[in-house]
Amino acid sequence: MNIKDWIRLNHGYTTVAVVIFIVVFLWGYFNEVEAAEYEGRLGLGTQATDREDRGKAITQDFMFTIDRDWYMEATRFGNGTVIPETWRFSAGRRVDWREETYFAPFVRLGAAYWLEPSVLVSENWTFDMAVGFRAWNIVEIEYQHNSTAGRSGKNTGVDIVGLYVVFDF
Repeated sequence: MNIKDWIRLNHGYTTVAVVIFIVVFLWGYFNEVEAAEYEGRLGLGTQATDREDRGKAITQDFMFTIDRDWYMEATRFGNGTVIPETWRFSAGRRVDWREETYFAPFVRLGAAYWLEPSVLVSENWTFDMAVGFRAWNIVEIEYQHNSTAGRSGKNTGVDIVGLYVVFDF
């Protein structure tokens, strides 16, 4: 079996992207730095799905991290018309590489619970993964992806791009 057959057999390039993400996450886990004890993050984002009829929505986000290792997040979704309001609660592991620099990359991997899954995703439980960077230790820009990873028959997912302000406790 060659690489093209393996990719086709495993749901296309999404599987390759997830494998690359996990490899980078593990590499970061073994090379991460120590960080502030407790942090909070507030921000806004915009989401996109695989269906154009759902439209775009604004997200409002609060995240709490412990030592920049573990995170808990609450996110409100909605646009008031096509997408009714719903909430996502997620938790997982966060990996940071370079804390004392102007631009510090990070990745997150965890699980999320959706109050109204039919709005954006196909089930209540999804995985939550993200890549981003922190700038000047006060602003984060992040790309998130949530989906069922093919666990359900119709695997709908949601992608979020956000801008966040970080503060220490």
